[in-house]
Amino acid sequence: MSFANASTLKVQRRYSFLRASGTSILDSTGNAVLLRGANFFGYEYGLWNTHTEADYQRMASWGFNVVRLPIAWNFIEPQSGQYDGRYFANYVDRDVAWARKNGLYVILDMHQYAWSPRFTYYEHPPWTAGIPVWAQSAYPDTAEGEARAKADFWSNLGPNGATVSDTNPSMQDRFMLAWEYVANRYKDENVIAAYDLFNEPDGTRCNIHDQNICYYDYARFPDTVSAFLTRVVDAIRTVDGNHMILWEPGDWDTARLTTHVDRPNVVYSPHYPGWEFIHLDSYDGDKTRLESCLLTNVQVSQSWNQPMFVGEWGITVEAANAAQYVRDLADLQNKYSLSWAWWTYGKDDFGMTLLDGGGTVRTALTQYLVNPTTRP
Repeated sequence: MSFANASTLKVQRRYSFLRASGTSILDSTGNAVLLRGANFFGYEYGLWNTHTEADYQRMASWGFNVVRLPIAWNFIEPQSGQYDGRYFANYVDRDVAWARKNGLYVILDMHQYAWSPRFTYYEHPPWTAGIPVWAQSAYPDTAEGEARAKADFWSNLGPNGATVSDTNPSMQDRFMLAWEYVANRYKDENVIAAYDLFNEPDGTRCNIHDQNICYYDYARFPDTVSAFLTRVVDAIRTVDGNHMILWEPGDWDTARLTTHVDRPNVVYSPHYPGWEFIHLDSYDGDKTRLESCLLTNVQVSQSWNQPMFVGEWGITVEAANAAQYVRDLADLQNKYSLSWAWWTYGKDDFGMTLLDGGGTVRTALTQYLVNPTTRP
């Protein structure tokens, strides 16, 4: 089985719908494709003027062949039942066109961070994205309000925790309808490699502010996520049978994953392997332990007979041993022939972006990312 690498895709500029087959991602000719690239933040937060064609040209010149592009439900459905096509026509479609011109695939990622723009008690806008504000406005802008909102979503209640009825669908059902809208728009677009269903599903843990507050039984959360995402896959398949679908687990502890999304043409997509001892600002250089963390994810993907795509990984440039971390994890992902996307491409003072606030490339991070290799 041969591998189509980034440079080949750019020269040929020939696209096909990718598909998951066993633990491999294949193109239409049966070649295995390793997707290697970066996330490109901005559109999930309403940062409309942060993407240019030059960014896609630069990523292609680095040998990347995929961009994971975060989008946000709050912009897709700003009012209940009203979808805003301008969000795609003015911004997302532009990026898709730039990707096509420069030989990159796009993964559309339904992003949530801090759950919803409703909750700004610990993050200042625009660094919140996800559930539309109209569906969360009854909850107080506090840790307790956010926890209650999450619990009501995973309990399959309606907007603002309302009772579900024929005229008031649950938030989960509304989420599926939003995905159907997106999938119907892009069902024939082969530049899009996949849909990533729900960024880092977040449950409600107990002991909020060190108090014994529990709104949801977290023990059943991973199974709840798997069942919910399976329903989302089935909803998308009613309008789009072409695209791969990525799913993220409800717990980063693979030992807790007793169920999974068991559907054709899906890809398992964990984030930050080794998070429990790495974090964003430190790496102790223990490559053996890092490999062990990565391997637990590889093993579950193999047991499910699904490809694995590391949807986010990264470290701040200021971290101790940052370059070593990039080198070690890139090397390990090569060893196991994994697809991946760095978090994140962009120009910002935050130390994980591949360019600093002035637009200078952070070579301490990129030196082991550019021209990523594939294994024959």
